[in-house]
Amino acid sequence: MKQNLIQSQTTPQGTLYQSPTSTNTVKYKSKSGLVLASIIIIVMCVGGLFSCTAHQNAVAKIGSAQA
Repeated sequence: MKQNLIQSQTTPQGTLYQSPTSTNTVKYKSKSGLVLASIIIIVMCVGGLFSCTAHQNAVAKIGSAQA
């Protein structure tokens, strides 16, 4: 079987660089609304955890006082 040599399509220096322009760069949108909502949900979960722990401690103290 005969093999064909394939020439590289890169530049002789081997660098392929394109200067950034407005058409070939990625623009990220701010998602501050999601960040704020996430922080609120995390704070509510942590507050619920502390509230639940305080309730359990109060019930345990009442139970041990009656015994």
